[in-house]
Amino acid sequence: MPDADPPPFVPDVTLDLVDAGWWLELRCACGRMTQVPHRLLARAHGPRARVPGLLARFRCRTCGGPPVSAEWIDNPAGGAPGSGYPPKRRVPLRLPPSAPPH
Repeated sequence: MPDADPPPFVPDVTLDLVDAGWWLELRCACGRMTQVPHRLLARAHGPRARVPGLLARFRCRTCGGPPVSAEWIDNPAGGAPGSGYPPKRRVPLRLPPSAPPH
């Protein structure tokens, strides 16, 4: 039997419990991907912001939809051809139900 992917991490933690060097990578159903540094999230929302609440509020700038996947990544350039960086380490997150659009 092939190895299964690990189950998504339940991110019911505050930002101050996540390593400050990591980035949040979000993907939308329309194909857009964005990477947000932890430090920017903590500065904008405070270190005690709960990760599930942040994930529920994100919306795509292109189509307005919620993310279809979210992962903490250690290096946004990791594994890029010619970058010399090792492949990214990824921690998949389980997305909470989306908040209604404002």
